[in-house]
Amino acid sequence: MILYEGPSALDGEPIVAVMTGLKKKSNNTKTGDMLQVWILRADIEPHKAWKDGSYKSVCGDCIHGGDHANDCYVLLHNAPLSVYRAYKRGIYSKANPGMVIDRAVRWGAFGDPTAIPFHVALPYLEATDKRTGYTHQWLARPWLANPWRPYIMASVDTLKEANKAEASGWRYFRVTGSYDTLQGREQVCASDSVGISCAACRKCDGASNNKPSQVIIVHGAKAKRSDYAAAR
Repeated sequence: MILYEGPSALDGEPIVAVMTGLKKKSNNTKTGDMLQVWILRADIEPHKAWKDGSYKSVCGDCIHGGDHANDCYVLLHNAPLSVYRAYKRGIYSKANPGMVIDRAVRWGAFGDPTAIPFHVALPYLEATDKRTGYTHQWLARPWLANPWRPYIMASVDTLKEANKAEASGWRYFRVTGSYDTLQGREQVCASDSVGISCAACRKCDGASNNKPSQVIIVHGAKAKRSDYAAAR
């Protein structure tokens, strides 16, 4: 169902946020049974937006973007394209916050949650405390990301960013090339350490608790392209 359809909070271009999994459980073994929020350009197929730079309407200036490192783990020709084409066929109706009560929600199966206007997302965020979500905008657009801080994690790519995020009041999710870099109040992601799904773990739910920040080894189909070094 359509959670949001309108201007991106990042750049004002047309986007759509579609929530899937309401009737059929996700077959993603890593995340488990979570509702998936896909944030896409509303007017351009996601793989084409990736190539021409218009993906920034939903991802901002993420360093993993198509005109940066191009190493995002999401395969755009798969689920994102299917969701986009289903949206264009008009098969999705409008969502409402009551649909997420007692359900786990993954904010940003693709796209940065902060592309959705916060006032639109807030009723959904408050309808359930079972959630995961990540944003790179905590550093680039703090005025936009800060309202999301109690609910989602800062996405960080270096130890320096991790320290800055923590100093800014964020819990964070850090990708690394080696667990030798583990520091302070950090914990290895449970999907890596003990094989627990995100739906069962739910430690990536923002700064409104006292849980450790999370760390994971770089992963995904494009992991070999990444330049994460143990010292980052």
